[in-house]
Amino acid sequence: MLRELAILRCAYLAQSEYVWCSHVRLAAVEGASEQQVAHITEWSAHRADYPPAMQAVLALTDDLAGQGRVAETTRKAAAEHTDPEALVEVVLTLSWYLHVARVVDTLHIPPEGYHARVAPLPPRPGTGAPDQEK
Repeated sequence: MLRELAILRCAYLAQSEYVWCSHVRLAAVEGASEQQVAHITEWSAHRADYPPAMQAVLALTDDLAGQGRVAETTRKAAAEHTDPEALVEVVLTLSWYLHVARVVDTLHIPPEGYHARVAPLPPRPGTGAPDQEK
């Protein structure tokens, strides 16, 4: 569940409709609540929806997606909730999906047919709808 919610956070921050639609159902299958998925766009305003380990990984996601590097305090917080191998896996997974979002956007790869059956990606404030940016 933590992995899928972090991937959804990547999709939201990168405004990747493709990644969002590919993972929103997986998050539910892995046990994420509708509320957790709905609040992933502003997770820090809804901290009670997320256990401490998830908060630490979502903060790491925000750093990685925003600055491309993780602040030491953020890394330490994530390390408190994961073993070293799991932390490496989280960073690699998030990096991968941030890059997938860029590749899909750059190549204008349209969503798959099954993507139409999931809730659309919420736009980030000030950015408009994801497809208007292209």
